[in-house]
Amino acid sequence: MTDNGVGYSTAPVVTVAGPPSSGIAKTAVGIASLGVDGTDNVIKAIYVSDPGRGYSSAPTVTISDPEALSAGLGTYYFNEVVYGSRSQTHARVKEWDEDTKILKVSNVSIGSTQLGFYPGETIIGKESGASYPLVVHTQNDIYDKYTENDEFETLADNIIDFSESNPFGTY
Repeated sequence: MTDNGVGYSTAPVVTVAGPPSSGIAKTAVGIASLGVDGTDNVIKAIYVSDPGRGYSSAPTVTISDPEALSAGLGTYYFNEVVYGSRSQTHARVKEWDEDTKILKVSNVSIGSTQLGFYPGETIIGKESGASYPLVVHTQNDIYDKYTENDEFETLADNIIDFSESNPFGTY
């Protein structure tokens, strides 16, 4: 495995893609086993309970997301430092919407992995103690009170329509 995931409270569903259709084809079956890594539950191993039949190459294996990603507690404070329980990435809170569970941060300092926050890891407030699992991390969306990049892009899409042709000519 390249990434063991994080935040699993129960073993996830493992889905193995079926082999090419033939008279002897039978889909393999896998079972995930959980272990503890620090404060997070991670996938320790995937066991093959039925190897299936008819595979000529390695099949695609899909693991379901953790079930309790929306569960969490507390309220993040404005400008407090938060960190990822697994990645040790730190950032400052710029906005927290408790209804939508959207946390906007700035000054992200990447942890030792150089990958930023991991989906599924718990984001913990150092002052507030608030903790919520991360569902999606949009690394390229820069939040700054002086930039309005997203608004300009949305409004510009309404002005120029590139869907049918290039209004500036063809090349």
